[in-house]
Amino acid sequence: MVMEENGGKPYTNELFAQFREEATKRCQQEEKFGSLDLKGIEELKQQLYRSHEEQIKKMLAVKLEETNKMLEKQLSIEEEARLRAEESARAAQEKSNEEICALKGNLENAHRETSRPSESTWTMAVCYHVSH
Repeated sequence: MVMEENGGKPYTNELFAQFREEATKRCQQEEKFGSLDLKGIEELKQQLYRSHEEQIKKMLAVKLEETNKMLEKQLSIEEEARLRAEESARAAQEKSNEEICALKGNLENAHRETSRPSESTWTMAVCYHVSH
């Protein structure tokens, strides 16, 4: 997914390449400043540590942002699917209610020929209530 969005290149590879480049620079600086006294070496170590820590924070922030975007996209897709399923269920329920009323109407007609008229009034009220 990330590769599709970045023209076929994984984004994390860029980050790791950048990280390696920074690490190489730090190693070169350590070699360059090999003649420093103990205090200078300690300051350089602290500076390198902070730089390294900042690089890691940047990498994690980028990865977190990528993951967040992917999850938001997935959530959106799943919400759309849920809405479509709910609409389909509602339509099926409505159709079922209409079929029930039609069958009750047919049954009412059959009973009219053989039964008392009060039952037909009750069936019509039930169908009206079910369909609305």
